[in-house]
Amino acid sequence: MKVKTTTYLIFPSIAFALVLSLCSCKSSASAKNSNPEKTNGAELADKDRVNFEYLFFNANKEKVLGNYELAETYYSQALRINPNSAATMYELANIYLFQNNKIKHFL
Repeated sequence: MKVKTTTYLIFPSIAFALVLSLCSCKSSASAKNSNPEKTNGAELADKDRVNFEYLFFNANKEKVLGNYELAETYYSQALRINPNSAATMYELANIYLFQNNKIKHFL
């Protein structure tokens, strides 16, 4: 009698886990269509994407090295290519905040 009770408990648990795992997976079509680098609903052209990434990564490098003016220039150029890039806007805002605090410190 105990074996049947255990079987009745295990089967629904396995079935529930299987259904849950199948429902939570993204389809490959929707996964391919989700691109974070879009401008106004249209994907960036390959050349623009490469230029954007080049500018963004160089701006990050210059920021880490402490060259904030050059990093600001690179981030601004990257925003001209992709004005909807939240990461670029965030980093540029941090530079503006840092520069404003630096100016206040010397006053």
